[in-house]
Amino acid sequence: MIRTLPKRHSIGARPLARTQRGQALIWLVGIMAAAVAVLYGIYDVTQVTSGKQKAVNAADSAALAGATVEARLLNLMASLRIRPNKGAPLIRMVRDVFMVANDRLYAKVDRKLLDSLQTLANDPKRPFYAEGTPHASIHGRLLAEMPEPPEVKSSFKNLLSFRAEGAPSMQVVIAVPPADSPHTYADFDLDLGNPLQDVAGFFVHMGELLDGKPTNHLDLRKRLAKTTSAEFLYYTIE
Repeated sequence: MIRTLPKRHSIGARPLARTQRGQALIWLVGIMAAAVAVLYGIYDVTQVTSGKQKAVNAADSAALAGATVEARLLNLMASLRIRPNKGAPLIRMVRDVFMVANDRLYAKVDRKLLDSLQTLANDPKRPFYAEGTPHASIHGRLLAEMPEPPEVKSSFKNLLSFRAEGAPSMQVVIAVPPADSPHTYADFDLDLGNPLQDVAGFFVHMGELLDGKPTNHLDLRKRLAKTTSAEFLYYTIE
């Protein structure tokens, strides 16, 4: 009679398998932890780099904005020194600049500036053109921002606009002063063309209006450097 012996089982097989699975799990957890640390490090570096780049961009934008404001002021000052001519420049009637805005400057001026502009507009050589009451709403800011107490400010009611011949063309918008005021206020800006002078000036100015952007005074310096105001451009662009 043949007896079948019972199967033998390895008493160490299951504990060994459990040990190997446990080691694999520990190894996997370690790898995942290391991967998370690496990814976090990459994310952190990216955030720091992005933050630094934003700071650099903001500093560059601020520097460009500051340079543009300075160029605008200096370009207008140079133009005022040669209009209508270097012998009798309008800048002599500018008392002080109280604000430099996005595309123009605002100044306190002698009241005789208005009479001078009227005289220049009546000159047959037309160094300036009388435009009448300006229509663009931006010019209303002159009446709103003039540094006067409310009771004095309210006595300045009307504005008149004058445009210089040539290109770039200076526009002067001046507040009509009350009879007893020795001074008044004006805003000055530079346009690429004079719409009152000729057809070419009209279309150039219309192009500026349609573009909707303020005159780039850093670029405008190149044009001014080709005019008689070149000697008064006390800055360079590098």
